[in-house]
Amino acid sequence: MRIHKYCIGAAGSVTSLLLPAGAQVLSVGVQSRAVYVWILLDPDVPVTETRHFIIVGTGWDVNRNALGDFVGTVHDGGFVWHVFVKSGEK
Repeated sequence: MRIHKYCIGAAGSVTSLLLPAGAQVLSVGVQSRAVYVWILLDPDVPVTETRHFIIVGTGWDVNRNALGDFVGTVHDGGFVWHVFVKSGEK
């Protein structure tokens, strides 16, 4: 098992990652003003799962059904971002 770090884009965007089956999202954070996600995965397992990461801001209007599962909240200066993940197709 290994922990990998991925940049998941800007607020309001959807970042799709192709990951090994069974990959586990561990946490989210900000580094150098970019939002990242850390994922525990087995590099020997085939890459077969697509995960879609969505970043939204506090106070934004959102469609809760479109967001998926909550991953975490990050603070970037005066901004607060909330990260969600969905499996499968967009």
